[in-house]
Amino acid sequence: MKKLFMLYLFVIANLFLFSSQASAEGEVGRYQLFQAKYNHWDSVQNTSSENNELFLLDTATGEVKVYVSTTVMGGKQVKYWTPAIVDETKSPQ
Repeated sequence: MKKLFMLYLFVIANLFLFSSQASAEGEVGRYQLFQAKYNHWDSVQNTSSENNELFLLDTATGEVKVYVSTTVMGGKQVKYWTPAIVDETKSPQ
């Protein structure tokens, strides 16, 4: 069921992105969606976890955003794109 939801999300997002960007000259194909797995190391708790996320790449600027889902007060679920923070100056401890 989760894979089917992700497929629907991918198709809908692509339709939205390409239809809204197609009218601007030179903008077709600027945004790319991709799903990726990565390992997260928590040095405070000395644990690691594998995460599977949906990313949005702006090929013109190189900016990468990650799709976030959170539950706020009142139990409302909120979903949004937020910049993926990458600190290339730090190395793993």
